[in-house]
Order: sequence, then C-alpha cells, then structure tokens
Amino acid sequence: MDTQKADAKLQIVLQDEEARRIYEFKQKAYDDWISKIYHKAKKEEIEEARRLHDIWEKAFFDWVSGMNHARREGRKEGIKLAIARNMIKRNRPIDEIIEDTGLTREEVESLR
Repeated sequence: MDTQKADAKLQIVLQDEEARRIYEFKQKAYDDWISKIYHKAKKEEIEEARRLHDIWEKAFFDWVSGMNHARREGRKEGIKLAIARNMIKRNRPIDEIIEDTGLTREEVESLR
C-alpha cells in the first residue's frame, strides 16, 4: 500500500472514535513488541511480524470502511422511513410514497 493511500485511510479511521481507539491500542502494542524483540529477533521473524501487521491493518481498514458504509446506508434508510411517515400523515397515496422513497409496498404498509 503506498504512503498516500495509507495516510488517507488513517485519516478516515481517526474520524471514528471507536476505530481510533482500537487502532491506537493495536499500534502501541505492535510498537512495544517490536522495540522489545528487535535486537533479539531474527530478520525473518521481524519480517513475518511486519507482514502480519500489514494483513491486520488491511483487514482493520476494510472493517472501518464497511462500518462507515453501513452507517451511511442506515442514515439513508432512516431518511426514507421518515419521509414515508410524513407522507402517510399527509394522507398521500401509497403508490406515490413508494415512488418517492423507493420503499416496498410492504415496508410502507408496515408504517401505517
């Protein structure tokens, strides 16, 4: 992963409090571990530790990205439901609610 991409991903992580705490905890543990074993470890062991660290970091960034996507989708869905509820209160036809919100007939009827 190039440095610019890594920096951009790290900035995304730092915006999420929970993700930031997890990342900082993991990074401190990794840094502490490396500093303790660096003098004693074989080159292959250090390379393996870095490789595993990179794998963990990629998985972590993927997890954060997925969580952010889920939050965005949840907000969109919440907005759709709020719009549908308001349209129901104004006695708008169900077909109009479906068309304007993208909800299914069953989803709209469940709001009544």
